[in-house]
Amino acid sequence: MALKDIYNEQTKENFVKRVAKLTKKSPKTVKGWIHAGRVPDALTRSILAKEFGVNEDELFPEKVKADEQSRGADDSRGDSKATA
Repeated sequence: MALKDIYNEQTKENFVKRVAKLTKKSPKTVKGWIHAGRVPDALTRSILAKEFGVNEDELFPEKVKADEQSRGADDSRGDSKATA
């Protein structure tokens, strides 16, 4: 269940305040995660996943899509990381 889905099941303003307080972020930032497809940092994603009992990838599917697109772009360019 994505963060936006959880938001839609809650009293919206209370949900935003709860998440903002839990993550120590502003309500504007939280709304960006919900409505604008922005993705929080790894620590914040972990906190929210634990709070809602949902896997991070499920909570923020935008992150999964971005990671997949990034890997695809790297593969198409032939980028590889050298090991020493």
